[in-house]
Amino acid sequence: MGGWCRRGSVAPRRTLMDRRGEGVRIILENSERLSGREPRYRLIDNAELVLTIHAPPE
Repeated sequence: MGGWCRRGSVAPRRTLMDRRGEGVRIILENSERLSGREPRYRLIDNAELVLTIHAPPE
């Protein structure tokens, strides 16, 4: 069901967000390990966050 919880779900929202945050950490660590380059964050107009994840070398 993606990131949505059913009405009356027993999982508190904080738990759902904690799990989402964990996935981001795993993606960033694996990206850096595979590509050899640190992912790059940029903030545009204090409104948008751009994340660049580099591809592994061929």
